[in-house]
Amino acid sequence: LDVNYSPQESGGRLRFQVACGMAGKALGDAFEVYDCNLSGQYGDANEIVDDQITKYDVKDTIRFVDLDGVIVGNSRQALPWSSVLPMAGGFQRATFSPDGAQVTLRKLNLETGFIKLDLAAAVQPTYLVVEEVDRLPGAFFNVVPLKKGGVVEVPAGTYRVLCGRLQAGSKTSMKVARIYQGHSRPFDVATGATYTLALGAPYTLQSDSKIEGKEMIVDGR
Repeated sequence: LDVNYSPQESGGRLRFQVACGMAGKALGDAFEVYDCNLSGQYGDANEIVDDQITKYDVKDTIRFVDLDGVIVGNSRQALPWSSVLPMAGGFQRATFSPDGAQVTLRKLNLETGFIKLDLAAAVQPTYLVVEEVDRLPGAFFNVVPLKKGGVVEVPAGTYRVLCGRLQAGSKTSMKVARIYQGHSRPFDVATGATYTLALGAPYTLQSDSKIEGKEMIVDGR
């Protein structure tokens, strides 16, 4: 069966999902929120089970989280939507009204530390999000610094790697890889201290194999 979904002279097929965005000002800066996970609402974190690419294992299921995004001021880089946003030289508690039409920000007085990303890979991630898992539910932070070798300030607390993305090339030659939490353990960021988050090589390849005659077939999906 040959199936071709590209547009034809007789017509084409278009698929879409409902998404939304809002723009305004907050604390004197431009403030734009985007429904990046296409859920139709703002400020949610959608946990997805099984990426439909990695070989499915009921005992070790792939899980990852899709987040919404926010752009503050003239920044060209979106932040993951978080219950705690780095704004105005500090951190703000961010909440949506029940109808999703209004954002409320409240300044927080938090002790802070720093995360320094040390990724042993040829390509640096476009983002790597960590989640605070102790005192700040729903707090997500991108720890890829604006300048290579820099640090990212975060509230002191206990964190875990949540998700990330590696990207190389452009347009039709672009290659993309997701970073999953896997079996990584939580880590602590102490007040005033810098935690080095070491990721990357050496890698472990998970594979299945079977023998067919004189050949061994290895499936590395």
